[in-house]
Amino acid sequence: MASRHSGIAILRPFSQNERMLDSQIVGHWSDEELYFDSMEVAEIVFRPEGSGWTYRAHFRTFALHRFDWHTTADHSLVLCCRERLSGTWIRRETEFEHQVAEQRLDDEERVLHYEVSEGHNVFGKPATLLQFSKPVITGAIGDRFAYKREVAEGEADPVEAGATGKP
Repeated sequence: MASRHSGIAILRPFSQNERMLDSQIVGHWSDEELYFDSMEVAEIVFRPEGSGWTYRAHFRTFALHRFDWHTTADHSLVLCCRERLSGTWIRRETEFEHQVAEQRLDDEERVLHYEVSEGHNVFGKPATLLQFSKPVITGAIGDRFAYKREVAEGEADPVEAGATGKP
C-alpha cells in the first residue's frame, strides 16, 4: 500500500485549551495484517470530528469502546472513553449481527504517546503504521496498528450499524 500521508501533519484547533486533531491518525486502523494466524482482530477508528471507537473480535465474542479524542502538540493522544459494550456476534449470511450482553457508561481518560511511520505488514508489503506507547486498552486492544482505510462519512461502529463485513 502506498503511503497515504505526505509526512506533514495537519493540526487543526479543537478548542482554546491547546487541543487539536492530528489528521495523520484519522482513519480505520487494524492489527489484522500485523500478526500471523491471529485468532482475533483489534481495530481502532478515529473520525475526523474527534470521536471514534475500538473494536475487538475473538471467536464469537466482541468488545467495543466508544470515545472522544484529541491530540496535543507533543504527540500525545487523549482518549476520553464514553461507553463500553460487549457480547457475542453471529453470522447471518454475509453479515454479522452483534448481540450486546453488557453495556455501561465510562468516564475514563487515557493518555498515550503515538507515532505514525512507514513500515511493513506481516506479508512484507508497505504499510502505514500507528504505534502507541502502551496498549490502548490493557488486555483487549494492543499498541500497534496498520492503516486499513478512510472512515466513510457518517460511518457507524459495528454495533451501532447493526452489522459489519467481518467481526
